[in-house]
Amino acid sequence: MPPTNGVTEGKFIIDIYPQIPLPTESLYGKVNCFFFYTVISGNDGCTTSWSVSDPTKTELTVYTPQLRSFQASEIPLTITTSGPATGYNAGILIDSLIKRYLFQIRIYSTGETSPHEVFFCDWIADYLTIPTPSALTITPIVTQASEWNYLIIKHTIQHDLPTPRNYVFRITFSNSNLAWYNLLGYTSNNNGDLIPFPCFSTIGLSANPYIQCDLILGSGSSNSYIYVYGFAPLTANTNIDIHLPKIRNGMTAGLAATVIFEVCEETWGQELTYVTLYLNTITVLTLQAAYSGGNYCFHHTFFSN
Repeated sequence: MPPTNGVTEGKFIIDIYPQIPLPTESLYGKVNCFFFYTVISGNDGCTTSWSVSDPTKTELTVYTPQLRSFQASEIPLTITTSGPATGYNAGILIDSLIKRYLFQIRIYSTGETSPHEVFFCDWIADYLTIPTPSALTITPIVTQASEWNYLIIKHTIQHDLPTPRNYVFRITFSNSNLAWYNLLGYTSNNNGDLIPFPCFSTIGLSANPYIQCDLILGSGSSNSYIYVYGFAPLTANTNIDIHLPKIRNGMTAGLAATVIFEVCEETWGQELTYVTLYLNTITVLTLQAAYSGGNYCFHHTFFSN
C-alpha cells in the first residue's frame, strides 16, 4: 500500500498462472492470509476469495486488516493454511510436476478502480534429482583420448510430460577440465554457434517424422549443449533411449568426462527460457591413453521388434 501515517485500507488482487487449485480443507486446513506474518487479513483471512473460475489462472483477493496504518509499501504477506489433518502439512499444495508460476499483483486503495502499484514476478521450485543408475545411464562406446565417441543415454521418465507444454532434454558436456574436445570436435567460427545434430531414438520417443537435436557449441572450457525435442507427450515410467553419435573425447588421458542430463520445460518469452524439472550429473568415462595403432572404426547393430 502507499506509505501513510494515517489509517489506510485496500486490497491486493493476485493472479497466479498456471492455476493452483484451492487446497482441500479437510486435509490441508483452512486457507488464511496474514499481514506482518500474524495479522489476519480483512476479508475473514481470505478464506472465501480463492477463485479458479478462469481455467488459466488462480485469482486471490486479499483485503488489508482494517484500522491499521501502513508506513511503507514493503509489507510481508503470507498465504498458507491452518489446522491440517494428521499426516498432512500446512501450506499451499502445488503441482508435483515442477513448472514456472507467474504472479501478477495489483494493489488498490479502498474505493479506487486503478491500482496504486503493480508487481510482476515468477517462482520456480527446485529441480528434483534423477536416481542413478536405476533411472539414468550414459554408456560410451569409445574411451580413448582424442577419438570420436558414441553415447547411448537410457532414461526412465519420472513424471507425465503432457501436451501442450513444451518439454526438451538438455545434455550439457561439462568441459571445465577439457575432458571433451574443443567444440566437441566440430568446426565453428563463433562460440555459441548452433548446428543440427544427428541424434536418434530406438526406444520410447515417438515423433513425426523423427526427434530433432540441436548442438550449441562451446569453445575451450565453455560447455557445449545438445537439446533434444520434437517428441510426443510421455507418461511416467516410460523407458527411452537417445543415441548421440560423433562426440569427440578430449586429448588428455586420466580426465573424467562428465555430462549433465536435464529434463526441461521451454518457456518462451521469459528471462530464463528453460525450467529444469529433473537433473543429474553423470561421469561418462575416464579418458584412456590415445589409440596408437592407426585409425579404427566401430560397428554397432540395432535390433527392433
